[in-house]
Formats: sequence, structure tokens, C-alpha cells
Amino acid sequence: MHSAQQPAAGTDAGEGPDAVAGTDDLAGPDAPAAADAPAAADAPPAAGAPAAPRDEPWFEDLFTRHATAVHRYLLRRGAADDAEDLAADVLTVAWRRRAEVPDGHELPWLYRTAGFVLANHRRKARPVPVETLPDEPDPDDPAVLAVRDERVREALARLSARDRQVLLLTAWEGLSGDDLALVLGVSRGGADAALSRARSRLREVWSAD
Repeated sequence: MHSAQQPAAGTDAGEGPDAVAGTDDLAGPDAPAAADAPAAADAPPAAGAPAAPRDEPWFEDLFTRHATAVHRYLLRRGAADDAEDLAADVLTVAWRRRAEVPDGHELPWLYRTAGFVLANHRRKARPVPVETLPDEPDPDDPAVLAVRDERVREALARLSARDRQVLLLTAWEGLSGDDLALVLGVSRGGADAALSRARSRLREVWSAD
């Protein structure tokens, strides 16, 4: 097994509700210049192509491509000094549950797992037992605290935890469509509807100020 490495991070800042609705204008303290969206290399294999064996080389490739993104995901959500250890826990879960990791959607699966791991960590305030994960992520997403712009932070704080989750997954992780649906644990239609509602509510909150 390996542990997550400390990544280099950017320092972009966001302004206004459209920054949240976009994919690269809202930034926390460790957000990169571009969102950590799955790369083209993560595209699912062609129909009929054999799946790669879930062996140590498969895991090494998973780690190389996604460990930094998982670490940043945790940093943005308030993991602070625990982010590296939690990222290692997420990757440990990925190895132990490697049969469940969907081809072509590895990073969204890791983000969803990171949400569970972080929720468990915050509840227990001690090292996460990676053998078991909670049924749902912690609804009190502290990511809003990492937004620099005071007005954006206040607007996000007035939204539901679910709306914040959807908006920040889109703005910080660059997720949409099937990948967003995977992280949220809903259908593609449900994810599209959730994003549309969250953006609408953010605009309402912003206009009310």
C-alpha cells in the first residue's frame, strides 16, 4: 500500500453565484487552476474490450492518476492536516473494493468514497476504520468555510447541504452528467435536476441580498 502525496495547489478565488455554477471560478485554499475532472484517459473502454485486471499495476495506475485529486477534494472540505491520511484511507478502500470501482468513472467513485470517509472521520474524531463506511456523507459540508469571497460564503451558507454539495462538486471537481450522478448516488436525470435546482436557488439567494 501507498499513502497519498502532498500536492501542489493553486490559489484562484471566485466571485458571485456564477462562479459556483461554473467549473473553475470558485476556489478554496487548495483548488487548482483547473478543476480535477476525469481526463480523457479515463474514458470507458470500447464496447467489447476486456476490462483491465484489478491487480497491483491497476492500483498503481489508479494512485498515480487520482491520488492528488482525492487529496485536494479532502483539503477543500476542511480535512486540513488529516487530508493526507484520509486520502490514503480512501485509496485503501479502493483497493479492498476494487471490484466495485467502475471502469471509466474511477475518480467520481473515489470522490464519493472520500465523502463517506470524511463524514466518518468528523463524527468519530479518530482514525477511520476503512473496513466500514457510513451509509450517507455528513450533510454539514464544511467546504463553504473555504470560500474566500464573503458574499459567496454567506450565499452558500443559506443553501441546503445538498445544494452546496452539488454546486461545489461542479465548481471544484468539475463534475457533471454521469460522474456527478455517481458521486451523488442518483440517476443521470436526478443529478441534472439537482444541479439545475441548486443553481436556481443560489441565484434566488444572491438576488435577495
